[in-house]
Amino acid sequence: RACAHPAFRNAKHNDVDRELKESGEIMVGEALIRPSLTKTNNLAVHWVVKLGSIKLIEVQECEKDTEASIGKKLKVKEHEYGSIDELLGRHISPMNDHVESLVNHRKFKDLPEDKIEEELVETKRRSPEGVFYHLCWMEGHPGYASLRFILSQSIKQYTIGITPGGFSLGSKVYPKLDLLLNDFKKNPRGMTSSRSRIASSSFTSRSTQHSGIDSNRQNRLGQASRPRPPPPTSVVPPRPHPPPFPQNFPPPPPNGHLPPPGRPPNYGQPPPPPPPAYNMPPPPSGPPPRPPYGAPPRPPAY
Repeated sequence: RACAHPAFRNAKHNDVDRELKESGEIMVGEALIRPSLTKTNNLAVHWVVKLGSIKLIEVQECEKDTEASIGKKLKVKEHEYGSIDELLGRHISPMNDHVESLVNHRKFKDLPEDKIEEELVETKRRSPEGVFYHLCWMEGHPGYASLRFILSQSIKQYTIGITPGGFSLGSKVYPKLDLLLNDFKKNPRGMTSSRSRIASSSFTSRSTQHSGIDSNRQNRLGQASRPRPPPPTSVVPPRPHPPPFPQNFPPPPPNGHLPPPGRPPNYGQPPPPPPPAYNMPPPPSGPPPRPPYGAPPRPPAY
């Protein structure tokens, strides 16, 4: 290939790996690019993840001027770059940052996988009720980490990929490693399958409530479920209505006489007579007469 980039090598696979391994720690995090041996429109990137571990990344070339030139567009899966410098700066450099955050995490241990499993088993033996996990490299797959954990007796693991966008687990990519571990802590047995089960069960329950047909479904013991009884009817007797107001009720007296408190009115009857005056004269309107001189005063007569 006609390429003068310092990271490009017109060499074979073993020659590029040998150069990277002989350079030692100075090439950790660096990458060399060579033509692909399987496809004429592809490149191969040798990325040194850690000392002695090299990951191979396939790059597709698009819009090539000639067979010997480098394509104007370089694609790695869904990512697209315009040059080799952009490929190294936007694809390899972010993955180096994620590797740095992985190896500096409190749960990461740079030990072989069998040593990690022995430590998890021993920790579980001392504390049977706990759920323990560690992060480590996958020895047979460069560029991938392993989340190994123990729930009861056997060791289980999830494979974590490193991408420019973060850490991938299944079809989901987490920008931070702690976000991935938080989802793992919520459901260690199945981080993706459990969500689909919960979503499907909630959808089934909602559709069953709206449709109202579920008489043939069986319970978890294999027995046919009984139909749900109808809601209970009200046993409280209806409250009687008050009797209607009589239409021929006599009107109140015209003089506006009201009965004393506690006594019902007696409409239609003449008002009671006024109280007796006891035949006493009314009190004098003026001052009392003056008694004669020397006589004692007498009280006024009423």
